[in-house]
Amino acid sequence: MSSSEQEYLSDVQSAGLWFPPPYRIPFNASSPALANAIIASAGVARLYGFTVYNSKASGQYILVFDAAAVPANGAVPVMPALKVPTDANVSVYFGSVGRSFDRGIVVTNSTTATSLTIGLADCQFDVQYA
Repeated sequence: MSSSEQEYLSDVQSAGLWFPPPYRIPFNASSPALANAIIASAGVARLYGFTVYNSKASGQYILVFDAAAVPANGAVPVMPALKVPTDANVSVYFGSVGRSFDRGIVVTNSTTATSLTIGLADCQFDVQYA
């Protein structure tokens, strides 16, 4: 999130205001090409949802981390893994309240479900956050 977006969001939140579209909240972070992870936000944020496309010839897992950078292999995610079948999408929506993150929002692929074993760059990510 740019400093101008952070300043705008801070002003809106402190004033208790709600602005209808086309204002850009929530923000979007999208991978322009196939990737193995996306850092949606590096800092305090709220996750509203995400969609991931898996182009891999086999299923894999999607893990979500409360972190400012992609964690090392072996890291444990903050929520249960999502299994994505071959050549398929998975979407998650946390509603209008969202889910809070203290350090940042990182979404990765993984060959294992309970801890990170980062995979190849074979996913496309789209994340909505504020």
